[in-house]
Formats: sequence, C-alpha cells, structure tokens
Amino acid sequence: NSELMAKYEPTWERAARDARRVLEARGNPTPIEQARAHTILSQLYTHRSLHETFKSLAEGETSEPDEETIIKAVEHAQEAVRLVNANPTTAIEDRGFDSIVYSDLVLAAIGARNYYHNKGDVDREAEYSKLHDDASARWRVLSSQALSQFEKPQLTTGPLTSCDGAQLLNDGSEALSRGETDRALRLLEEYMAKYPGDPQGVAALGWAQYLAGDLGAALGTMERFEEETPDNPYGPARRAIILLAQGKPEEAKAAITAMVERMQNRPPSTRLQVLVSLGEDLDNLSRKESKAHDGVKAILPEVRRYIDSLPPEVRTDLGWRLILALNNLGSAAIWAEDYEAAERFFEPGLQINGDYVLLRSNLALAKMASGDTPAAKAEYAKAIASADVYLKNEAEGDETEAAATAKRELEAAAEALDSLIEAKPDLEKEGGPLLEELRSAAAKYGR
Repeated sequence: NSELMAKYEPTWERAARDARRVLEARGNPTPIEQARAHTILSQLYTHRSLHETFKSLAEGETSEPDEETIIKAVEHAQEAVRLVNANPTTAIEDRGFDSIVYSDLVLAAIGARNYYHNKGDVDREAEYSKLHDDASARWRVLSSQALSQFEKPQLTTGPLTSCDGAQLLNDGSEALSRGETDRALRLLEEYMAKYPGDPQGVAALGWAQYLAGDLGAALGTMERFEEETPDNPYGPARRAIILLAQGKPEEAKAAITAMVERMQNRPPSTRLQVLVSLGEDLDNLSRKESKAHDGVKAILPEVRRYIDSLPPEVRTDLGWRLILALNNLGSAAIWAEDYEAAERFFEPGLQINGDYVLLRSNLALAKMASGDTPAAKAEYAKAIASADVYLKNEAEGDETEAAATAKRELEAAAEALDSLIEAKPDLEKEGGPLLEELRSAAAKYGR
C-alpha cells in the first residue's frame, strides 16, 4: 500500500535520526544499544526500498529501488549481527534480540538478492543469496532456542505457534501498560497456562497481580520468578515493592539487599536500568499508598549507598541513565515526604546535567514541599531557563523535537506541582503563581 508507506515516511525519518544519534555516541551507548540502532536503520532502509518499489508500481513504472538504499540495509544489519555476536546479551529485556537481528539480515539480503537478480548481475546475486541462506539458517536455530527456553508443548491445551504465544504475552503486557489490569490478567493467565515455564511470563503475571491489588498472589508469583531466574535482579526489586505495599519494610530491605547482590556481575547499563525501574515503581507506590511511606523512607538509604558505590566511569559513560534513576528515586522520596533524601538524590544528577528540566523542577518541588518557597522559586526559574537550552543545544533542523521535549517536561513539572498543591492546600498561595508560570512557559513551545 504505497499511500500507507508514504504516510509513515516521517516516522521512519525520526527513527533514523534517533538511531544515528545513538551511533554518534550521545550518552555513550552500550554495544547492544548500538546494535539496536543499526537494527532500526536496517529496517528503515529495507522499508524504504519497498516504498520505492511499490510507489513505482502504483505509478505504472517498473523502476528498481536505489542501490545505495539496498546496500545500507544489508550493512546496518550485518553490523548489528557483529555487535550481538561480540557482546552476548544476558538481561531479560534483551532475550531473543539475537534472533531479531538475524531476521533483519535475512530480509535485507532478500532485497539485495532480488535487486541484483533483476539487474542480471549473477555474481552479486549469488553473493547475497549465500548471505541470505546463512543468515536464515542461523535465524532458525536462534528462534528455536528462544522458544525452547520456555515452551512445553505437552502442557498446552492445543496447537499453539510461537507467534501465538508471543502475541498473548505482548497483548497482556501492553494491556498492563495501558492500565487495563483485568484484561492483562486474563491474557497473562492464558499465556502461563500454555507456557508455564517462561520466566518472562511469570514476571509479567506477578506484576499484573500486584497492580490488581492481589498482593498475596503477586508475592508468590514474584518469588517463583526469583527461583527460576536466580541471577536476575528484577525479581527482588519487584518483590521489594510488593512487600512495601504489604507494610513489611524489613523484608523489603532484605529484598533490596538481594537485588544489589544480583547486580554485582551485571554490566553497569543493566544495573542502572534496574535502578531506573525501581525508582519508577517506588515513585508510583509513594504517590498512591501513604501507608507505604515509612517503608519507602527505610529502603532509600540502602539504594543511595549502592549508587554511591558505583564506579566513577558510570557517571561519565552512562550519566544520562544515572540521571533517570536519581530523578525517579528523588521523586519517590518527595511523595514519601522525605525531602532531604530527595534533594540528596537530585544534587548529583544536576552535577552531571544541570539543564535537565525534570530534575531541576523536581528539586524545586522538594524545596516547595519542605516549605522553602524562595529556593523553590529560584529552582523553577532555572528549570524554565533550561527548557530554552534544549533548543540551543539541538542541531539545525531538530528544533521542533527539542521544543516538544521542553513543552512535555514543563507540563510534567506543572502537573507535579498541581498534585502537591492538591495534597497540601496550604501551598496554594505561594504555589499557585508558580504553577501558572510553568504552564505559561510550556505554552510558549507550541502544541
């Protein structure tokens, strides 16, 4: 459908721009993150070659796609394969990624093979035909291995293909992210009935049970996930959240200790991703459950000590991810009403990047909540000024994206302050004008 392909052309361009930023070492990407960027670019060029072919057919022509586009698709796929082969993935979020990069190489090789077949270039056709056959053989092996990690056909209720299973798990996870907890539970329970040995499904089901309020079932399911993945730090991290929701801070602290122990042999990027996730979960819990505040305050020092023990290169090589973790953990401290702890999380993040609007505005929020209104006003002014820095730092042509980011983060700052005023009505007099300043600043960046 040439019309649909044309419709999504801008989306491909944005994806390509973001991928190229990764490859330009913005944020010091890990090898696997680089591989993901190459995968995106390979997919972009593969789809673009299809777009050109279908467009010519729709216009009654028989022109071939551009040769450079065909070759770029192959080269990016080959580089993704090289990076994955040189850096085997271990984190649960990367499981099966090796099969994905080979599948992209298969598609890119098909495009090149067909291109040179139509050109009558027998030698190049043979070259890419062999590449296709080799990549296809490797892809079949990797796909089979990925499925055999959890599939137990003798326990299924009927014929189920790997695509069916993946669709159930994906649909359940997406429903969970949209807040459709009942639907997510149904889908994930159906998935686990057919694929009971998949740890990823166990983890997703346990979290769905937690969000549904069935804390007992959630705890049992998450403990099962920990047993099946004894080296994975996400299990104890999520178990700590469930225990805090149950009002068991000492057990939650023990779970955090287990999380730290499991992170020791993980690469820094994975450790920080666990901390980002933990901070987000603690933030959500602190906002919703006042009875969990004491427990959250009890475990935050343990987490802070671990962050302080991270090697110095984390702050330079992965500073952007550390900032996200510090911001989430600091926000959790605000809503748990531990304002000093919040500031201690925000300050090292601002030392890395003093112009991150969300971090700066959250420091202002902590000042506001603690009653230091003059300091809050000063920090909010800096946050608003930092939004302009986004535009100055962007390359030519990226101003629209930078403006959208500035607007989004200022709106988030305004929403957080609005929630604080709602929780503490006595802040209305001082906080109301600041809230209007944030909203006005966000509006400046357009729709």
